[in-house]
Amino acid sequence: MTEPDAIDQGADGRERILAVAAQVLENQGEAALRVAEIAEMADVALGLISYHFGGRDGLIVAAQQRRFTGLVRDDAVVFKRAVDNAPDRAALLRTL
Repeated sequence: MTEPDAIDQGADGRERILAVAAQVLENQGEAALRVAEIAEMADVALGLISYHFGGRDGLIVAAQQRRFTGLVRDDAVVFKRAVDNAPDRAALLRTL
């Protein structure tokens, strides 16, 4: 049976991998993403990337999904704020 700490570390490792990979994609693009470097920067074993993502391509897909989900979430927050603060329809349209 797997120890609870091992499960937590695995989930934490996955999140660290995604955060680092998303940052590399944001700053340097897909061509710069090196799996070994991501593992080192995330402080995880190289095999954990294969385990969670199946390899480089799967990691890129997951990291891009994370990036774009964050962008959509940010846009939704801005839109909701505009709707909540607009005194009328015309003001909302001007804001948008």
